[in-house]
Amino acid sequence: MPFTNLRINEDVPFDRLTELAGVMIAAFQASDLHDDERCIAFVDGADASGVAFHGYPDAASVAADLLTITQAVFASMGRPLDIMGIDDDGIEHFPNPFYNNQTESE
Repeated sequence: MPFTNLRINEDVPFDRLTELAGVMIAAFQASDLHDDERCIAFVDGADASGVAFHGYPDAASVAADLLTITQAVFASMGRPLDIMGIDDDGIEHFPNPFYNNQTESE
């Protein structure tokens, strides 16, 4: 599902799905269990999705955690997901810390 007009760094929900994600974040913030943890909330609808996050300094930090979470989900299914950074000098490989079946040469 595509995200609904994804907007970063806005504190006000702009549609029903981002408002629902905001309610999830508010419940997280209100919990006595909440300390200094960060949170990402997703809501997936039939035609679109919404997302909200709390405790992240910038969108790059959210993206980095999403990639790490995605690697962990793939690893839980026994499938590796390697993420590669491409820079001006070529391709630099970042090994998947969640997939234990990799060899040192990978």
